[in-house]
Amino acid sequence: TSANSRTVESLIKVNAMSRFGPRNALLAIYQNVLSRSASEAQKRSMGQLGIFGGSSNDIQKASSTPLPSNIDSVTTAQKLKWERDLLGIYFSSHPLQDFVEDFEKKNIPLMSGAGLVDGKEATFAALISNVKRISTKKGDPMAFVSLEDIKGNLDAVLFPRDYKKFQTAIDEGDTVIVSGKCNTRNGELSFIINNLVNISQNGIKSIDDVAGRASDSSTKKGSSAIIVISPDADTNDLSQFRDLLLENPGDLFVILDIKRGGVSKKFKVKKGVSYGFLEDVAKNLPMVQKVEYS
Repeated sequence: TSANSRTVESLIKVNAMSRFGPRNALLAIYQNVLSRSASEAQKRSMGQLGIFGGSSNDIQKASSTPLPSNIDSVTTAQKLKWERDLLGIYFSSHPLQDFVEDFEKKNIPLMSGAGLVDGKEATFAALISNVKRISTKKGDPMAFVSLEDIKGNLDAVLFPRDYKKFQTAIDEGDTVIVSGKCNTRNGELSFIINNLVNISQNGIKSIDDVAGRASDSSTKKGSSAIIVISPDADTNDLSQFRDLLLENPGDLFVILDIKRGGVSKKFKVKKGVSYGFLEDVAKNLPMVQKVEYS
């Protein structure tokens, strides 16, 4: 019987072929072995391996591929990733489990224990399960990040300003500590990341960097801002924009400057707005001509 590449790879990863050698060594050569086997089978079917069906020493040499000796052993993180890829879940354990004791010593909760509430700032540990990188209409890169821990999942976002700082630290499968603010939109809780430390990349000692790398998102250029709105913005645009401002609370006093028929009308937003939201989102909207701080 024949086996395709995906099947052989899966059998190696679940350790069903351990009699042939270590998993990482087998993964390094199996593609070459399958390619040679397919070539031999094709030659045999075309009668190119001799009148006795190809039992010569040449066939034995072609079929024999030595295992590499300088391959690292399979890590626990690799095994867990393979579990997730093959089963869709972590089965034997969870990648965060190895760090729980260290997090507890530093009083850093896992995501599900962080008491996440709309408008509240939080710092917690989680696993990055998915990253979707996109660009804004102005071409600035940003990313949507899916976070998870042992008990749940949460959608998060890195807006352009913070994406520039952390774009190399958001690999799928990595354990991270994030800081930012909770945000609810359309009834769904999400998280705006403004600080991130990658424990998988930098080691558990980097947990001490969390406090030292606290975000400066609360630092404002003054205490108020005037947002100049394009005359082309219609009533629906303004209504949605107002809702966005209210969904991102902060300490910044905001006034909307709307021009209609050559006449400027100014409206005060009834709640304070997040400076980080104005910088990362509002300024990139087509309907916003400029933001003036004072």
